Amino acid sequence: FLVQRHKFPDPRSLSDSLIPCVLYRRFIDTIKRDHHTHRLIGIKKLVQEIPDCNFETLRFPSYHLARVSANQEVNKMGPKILAIVFG
Repeated sequence: FLVQRHKFPDPRSLSDSLIPCVLYRRFIDTIKRDHHTHRLIGIKKLVQEIPDCNFETLRFPSYHLARVSANQEVNKMGPKILAIVFG
């Protein structure tokens, strides 16, 4: 049985923040869109523009927070509370 290991990038190797400065304003504008579907499509397009190292680094905490949020009935940590804590 082989276990696939994920190589976690060294955050010190990032040349910019996880969301690069050149994309930050576009992320903010996209998140503010009223229509849910347009917001999701816009976020997906922007995520594809994030450099690979940034994406891989961002993927792990995002996955963890999604798991935490999925258990909000037990832990009382839904998306809004997590956004306040980590926002």
